[in-house]
Amino acid sequence: MNDILHLDTDHEVTHIQTHSSHVFLVGDRVIKIKKPVDFSFLDYSTLQRRKDFCEREVSLNRRFSPEIYLEVVPLFRRPDGLLEMDGEGEPAEYAVVMKRLPAGSMLTRRLEEGNVRPEEMAALADVLSDFYRNAKTTPEISAFGRIEQVRENTEENFETTLDFGEELLPADVRELLRTANRKFLAEQGELFQARIDGGHVLDGHGDLKPENLFLTDDGPVVTDCIEFNERFRYGDVLVDIGYLTMGLRAAGRPDLRAAFLDRYGEVGEPGYPENLLAFYEVYRAVVKGKIEGYRARQPEVPAAEREEARVISNAHFLLARDIVSEAGIS
Repeated sequence: MNDILHLDTDHEVTHIQTHSSHVFLVGDRVIKIKKPVDFSFLDYSTLQRRKDFCEREVSLNRRFSPEIYLEVVPLFRRPDGLLEMDGEGEPAEYAVVMKRLPAGSMLTRRLEEGNVRPEEMAALADVLSDFYRNAKTTPEISAFGRIEQVRENTEENFETTLDFGEELLPADVRELLRTANRKFLAEQGELFQARIDGGHVLDGHGDLKPENLFLTDDGPVVTDCIEFNERFRYGDVLVDIGYLTMGLRAAGRPDLRAAFLDRYGEVGEPGYPENLLAFYEVYRAVVKGKIEGYRARQPEVPAAEREEARVISNAHFLLARDIVSEAGIS
């Protein structure tokens, strides 16, 4: 099955690796184990930290989907080295247990199959607008919308990808993106302050990409918000939405992007600044390129998955370049 987790089950088990987790799909459940990794933006290096972040993941995601996030369970080490859910002694790891959603309802899958309807994107805009309308904000959270904080987040992307190489992020593309980013921040200080003053900087989702969104028969379901770093979850509502709309660009579906934004502009935020959304779409494309770049460079990830990650990483860096050009934010 795998060399990590023993499951006493007759169900087929699918093991998926991300840059930070092992995910096991089994029957009607998802079991998620955090890897003992320490990146500049994420630290799961100790067992206590992994336990704490499992608990935080469940708590935060219940804001969106309380029926999906079930519990945190301890895992125990067997004599053969595998982990198991039923054991004795001190826990060796912890796992988040979730209800498994139909794979065919994942937005990514639906986009690949070409069967997403504009009205479903409008319904998603309704769900998200309602969440943002009631999302928590405080002076501490609002500070994450300050231009200095945005600059720290964006500059980190470029610093942590310096060794990616031409096959992932060509030097000329990195330079163009970094220059455009710095120019926008230098010129738009009043806009960032206005967003803070207007209450648009919130405790949001932080990872609102199509892989984390499901369009089910019962309506949209939102999963997998960021628990590991508040500075990625605290931010302008448009930095959240920008991940989704960037993902729709990447899927080649400007019509669905328009359907979502038309509805968001009606019920969520009439008159939202389109140039700021484009800026955050560029940021999110670079984030996606970075994350997939990490996965492409992890030797424990199977070779075919590393190659897939390499292609996705490079495509998102090039998409960021194209958005800069199209939106005129360079």
